[in-house]
Amino acid sequence: MLIKIVAILAMAPIAAIVLIIAGIRKKNRKLVIIPIVVFLVLCALAYWGVTSFLSACSNGLTSRDSIVSLYTQNESLFVNAATNSNFSDLEKIDGVQEVLVWDKYVDIQCGGSGFGSSTNYFGIFFSEKDNLRAIDVAGPFDEFVSSGNGYRCEQPDGDNEYYVEPLGNHYFYYEVHY
Repeated sequence: MLIKIVAILAMAPIAAIVLIIAGIRKKNRKLVIIPIVVFLVLCALAYWGVTSFLSACSNGLTSRDSIVSLYTQNESLFVNAATNSNFSDLEKIDGVQEVLVWDKYVDIQCGGSGFGSSTNYFGIFFSEKDNLRAIDVAGPFDEFVSSGNGYRCEQPDGDNEYYVEPLGNHYFYYEVHY
């Protein structure tokens, strides 16, 4: 999609200029007005494409309140999943994008945003041993600091940040910012 946008933006001015010059040389008003209109339409389409691309960089639930609410409204499903060690039904909950079962934890991914070095991830994880660092995205940060209803830790020599908040029943809300 991005390549198409760049190609349109690169070709549109060149084509418009060529047609405008041809129209001026021939003193043909239509050859001047039509390329200008076409150029403006192409610019509008390119703008729409760029905004669509950028909005695609954010999806799912990306706020603490919405994810905590998701857990609270479906707490019995979360508890049953842990009790039966069968987390597949959690994927049926509106707002859950994917459930990944690992050895030490279960990652219930709810959303993400950003692009490249400004990426954010949001979700819930299950850790039977209540390990705040069970999830791989927690990073090798030094220590947790009490923050709101949970704990935050930051990368000492960078801008990466991890926040975790106990929800109960061995479940935790998490967000990671890179």
